[in-house]
Amino acid sequence: ITHYVFRTGQPLLLTAERFTTLVAEGEVELIGTDSPSWLGVPLQTANETIGVMVVQHYEEANSYSEQDVAFFASIAGQIAMAIERKWSEEKLRESEERYRSLIENLPIGVYRNTPEPNGRFLMANTTFMRMFGFNSERELKSTPVTDLYMNPAERQMFSAYLLAQGSITGFEMRLKK
Repeated sequence: ITHYVFRTGQPLLLTAERFTTLVAEGEVELIGTDSPSWLGVPLQTANETIGVMVVQHYEEANSYSEQDVAFFASIAGQIAMAIERKWSEEKLRESEERYRSLIENLPIGVYRNTPEPNGRFLMANTTFMRMFGFNSERELKSTPVTDLYMNPAERQMFSAYLLAQGSITGFEMRLKK
């Protein structure tokens, strides 16, 4: 019955008559204990049904009404949104971990810094830190970016070009360890 609700994407307030009809149509089969009152609503996101929320009463028939269907469906909508949001957060976290691992394990030095003339380091991978003799992230972040340039004027050119163009390709600069 749960699979039927999942497949159709429609709430189902199951009565004994409706159950008999669905069995005769080959739509459902009884698995487990029969319950005289059964209500199921799909957990739906904007794109798909992700689950089914069910309540049942094993002793009393007709325990649920159409009002219960509407109420339960509204709760299911909120739960589906919460699940979808959690999945999105998890996917974002996994993506960030893959990106971080990729950057951290590159055999070339990679860093990010602020664009102002002196600049401050925001992050650097292990290769960069090793290349330039930094022992910790704290040490890196306390060092002005300009200190790595052989010629501070190159930093000024780099910064001005980056701010004007938004990105830089093929720019050579001499840095010092």
